[in-house]
Amino acid sequence: MRLRIVSGSLKGRVLSLSAKDNQHFRPTLERVREAVLEILKYDLQGSIVADLCAGSGVMGFEMLSRGAVKVDFVEKERRLSAQITKNAAVLKAEQRVQVFCTDVRSFIDSAQKRYNLIFFDPPYNSSELAELVPTLHDLLLPQGIVVYERRRHSQEKKSLKEEKNNVLIDKRVFGDTTVEIFRFLNY
Repeated sequence: MRLRIVSGSLKGRVLSLSAKDNQHFRPTLERVREAVLEILKYDLQGSIVADLCAGSGVMGFEMLSRGAVKVDFVEKERRLSAQITKNAAVLKAEQRVQVFCTDVRSFIDSAQKRYNLIFFDPPYNSSELAELVPTLHDLLLPQGIVVYERRRHSQEKKSLKEEKNNVLIDKRVFGDTTVEIFRFLNY
């Protein structure tokens, strides 16, 4: 499988994955990446990003391409983590990327760094990971953003909802995919 970066300084560059890797995840579609990153274009400049459940890493690389200064990829599958590292080398982005081969829950529990933006795209069939969404604000800097990609008709018990300290910036539906973008106000 080959995934193309759709815009920014790395536009047109291709990430590669083995056929085995292709069976383990569902990469974010180009049209979804393009729409989400257009919404976030002003927030990406100079930002520090976490791509959780990174899979191929294509969303994180798109964010680097559009102005993020640093992306931390979290992917528990060893082959996929290794491929993200290889793709970072091919893109000459090794100094701007860190890859964590660990479970997302462990990463959230132990993370010392804070982020301007978190992209969270857990496997659509994992309600356990979906329950982590409300805890992501602990990893954010003030005015930080969480982008949550999920199945359109999911039955999650703990979805993120607008509250006093967070605001829904945008919500988009693309076929079976829903993307919600929240800004945390962190008083």
